[in-house]
Amino acid sequence: MNNCNRSWYVIVSKSGKIKRLSSCLSELGIENLVPMQKQVRQWSDRRKTIEVPIFFNYAFVNCTEKDRRNVFKTDAVKCFLSIGGLHAKVSNQEIERIRQLINYEHDIDIEESSREFTKGQKVKISCGSLKGLTGIVSNNYETGKRKIGIFIESLKCFACVKIPAKYLKPVEEFVSVG
Repeated sequence: MNNCNRSWYVIVSKSGKIKRLSSCLSELGIENLVPMQKQVRQWSDRRKTIEVPIFFNYAFVNCTEKDRRNVFKTDAVKCFLSIGGLHAKVSNQEIERIRQLINYEHDIDIEESSREFTKGQKVKISCGSLKGLTGIVSNNYETGKRKIGIFIESLKCFACVKIPAKYLKPVEEFVSVG
C-alpha cells in the first residue's frame, strides 16, 4: 500500500470489544493503534495490574480512503468517528504524542515544589518519557491534585497525566480553562 495516500482515522469500537480490537485489525493486515495503559488496581484482598484504554472506545487505523471499508470485516468496530460530517483524521505528530502517552508508565502525583502553577497555565514537560510535550495545568476535582492535560487536537480532547511539578517549565502563554 502506498504510504502517501494513507491517513490515520479514528474508529469507535463496539462496547466491551476495545481490548481485542488490535489483534482483530492486525489479522486483517490493517495498521492500528489501540492506546492502552497499565494501571494498578486495589481490591480488598489483592492488587492487580490491568490494561485500560486511554481513550474510551477509540482506536486509530492507518489506511487509504479506499481501504477503510476493510475495517468493518471485524465485528469489534462500530463506526468511524465523524466530526463536522467528516471522518476524523489524526496527524502523524498526534499519533506520536499518543504513543508517548502509552509509554508513560508512571501514575505520579504532583509533588510539592517551590514552583507554583495555576489552573490554565501552559507548561512544557522538561524531562522523562513525555519530555518536550506541552500541556495545560488542570485540576483533579476528586482529589484536589493538579494534572497536566496533553491536548489531542483532532479529537478535541485532553489526555490528563499526573506529573511532578519539578518536571514542568512554564510557557509564557496563559490559557483559560473552564
